[in-house]
Amino acid sequence: MAFIMGTVIEMFPNSSKYKWVMGAVLGSIWQVFGYYVAGSLMIGNFIATISEIPGNTIQSIAGIIAAAAFMTVIKHTPIGKNLLEC
Repeated sequence: MAFIMGTVIEMFPNSSKYKWVMGAVLGSIWQVFGYYVAGSLMIGNFIATISEIPGNTIQSIAGIIAAAAFMTVIKHTPIGKNLLEC
């Protein structure tokens, strides 16, 4: 997920201040897909693990919301200002 998010952010360096959201959404989709495939291989049934997709999706959405809240707070600190310069 982090690799996909970082790749999207690097592809569009100055195009949008919400490019990290696009990266997080694409990364989350990939993560949910990966959880589905891994769970299906472990259980041996691709239909049974479909029931886990909504929970994994909610978990990803909660992570994006938490990251947005965290970034809003940290960007007003000296550490956040240094991170934004990079």
